[in-house]
Parts: sequence; structure tokens; C-alpha cells
Amino acid sequence: MRRSKRSTAKRNLWSPLVLVLTIILFVILARAAWGMYDKARGSERRLAQAEAELKRLEERQSELSGRINYLSTDQGVEAELRTKYRAVKEGESVAVIISDPNQVNGPILSSSRDRLDLSDHFGWWDRILDFLGLI
Repeated sequence: MRRSKRSTAKRNLWSPLVLVLTIILFVILARAAWGMYDKARGSERRLAQAEAELKRLEERQSELSGRINYLSTDQGVEAELRTKYRAVKEGESVAVIISDPNQVNGPILSSSRDRLDLSDHFGWWDRILDFLGLI
């Protein structure tokens, strides 16, 4: 019996060499596909982080813009000076009400000078500045 071309091609297709080459090609393609999948997943993760960072920065920008607008007014500047530096206008006096004298947490205000009593609550540099009249 003569062997047909079809059976020879079939036999060559299923030969061990062709099967090994096919498996090697499959492994190479599978690794490439997995690498692309892994890169895509990492990119999605970085995109989500970047979007969260952008949202946080936009909120910070709007907060700072509002603060700048507030500080660009006279009332804002005055309020900031009063809270940050405990400043008072001329003719005003500050009164501190202490319910328990043993629980003083901050500097004591002197009613006669409308200034801070720096003796117990600040360092030596502030005492020098107070002595020179710069505070």
C-alpha cells in the first residue's frame, strides 16, 4: 500500500519535534500575554492612585484659594493677626477668664500692660525681646 501525502503530513505534524516547538511557542506567547496583563493591571493601580492624588490636590487648591481670598480682605488679615499673634487694637484690652487658677494652660495676660507675661511660659529669647520692648 502506498502511503498517501495526507498521512505523511499528519505524521509529520504530530512528530515530537513539532510538538516540542509548538509547546515552546505557546509558552513564549503565554509569557508575553501575562506580562502585558500584569503591566495593564499595574497601570490601572497607578492610575487610581494618581486620580486620588489629583482629587486631594484639587481639594487642597480650593481650600488654599478660599484662604487666600479670605486673607486678601481687611477683616481676614485682622482676624488672622488677632488669632495668631493675640494682637489687639489701640484702646482695646484683653481679659482672660480662668475658672481654676491651677489649670493655666497658656500665657497669663497682664491687665495693666495688655501684654503677655513671659516669665513662666516662654524661653530666654522671648524674655530678652520683652525686656527690650520688642514684644
